[in-house]
Amino acid sequence: YNVRGLARFELADYELAVSDFSEAIRREKSFAELYGNRGVANLMLNRDREAQDDLARCYELEPDLRSTYEPLAEDARSKRRRVASSSPPPRTTSGN
Repeated sequence: YNVRGLARFELADYELAVSDFSEAIRREKSFAELYGNRGVANLMLNRDREAQDDLARCYELEPDLRSTYEPLAEDARSKRRRVASSSPPPRTTSGN
């Protein structure tokens, strides 16, 4: 499930990536990278609270992974900001 989640993440299918990482975590609760992967995918879905919880659990299990996942998390935040700033404004409908 982790490999499939990573593939889905690369395809920008973050919802299914989170689902796969969650299933992998259900099967192996002590694998820190799974929490890091799900945390970054949650960031891409604007689920900051869930992302923070996942990343905290990742670092709790494997403190050395902070140097791996912090740059990935910052990259995800940057991508999210770029997408938000390049999105067209929402359309408004007239009452006609």
